[in-house]
Amino acid sequence: MPLTLSRRNFVLATLAASGVAGSPAVALTEAGARDLVNRVVGELNAIIESGKSEAVILRDLENLFVRYADVNIMALYALGNDGRTASASQKQAFTEAFKGYISRKYGRRFRELPLGPRLDLSG
Repeated sequence: MPLTLSRRNFVLATLAASGVAGSPAVALTEAGARDLVNRVVGELNAIIESGKSEAVILRDLENLFVRYADVNIMALYALGNDGRTASASQKQAFTEAFKGYISRKYGRRFRELPLGPRLDLSG
């Protein structure tokens, strides 16, 4: 199945790539990388298609985001220059707010997109 670059696939690939980038220095083989991406996409699709309430889906997406992405680095990058003068508690509070915001923002966007062909990098 060819990979179609839609908004959904772009976000899925970005989340999967951030999971790889956020992991400790681990050398993945090509097959290992494909397995990781397919596992993340599978979990994401299962959450979206679960039929659970929006609040539960958003919580599950936040847990997935935290498990596979380096949220601390992403939040500090989003904070920008203000991060240089922020205290440790301010950085932590921003990271928590960022995590919730990203999960809600993209979680709701996933619900708006039609469930088309699955992203499958197995071949």
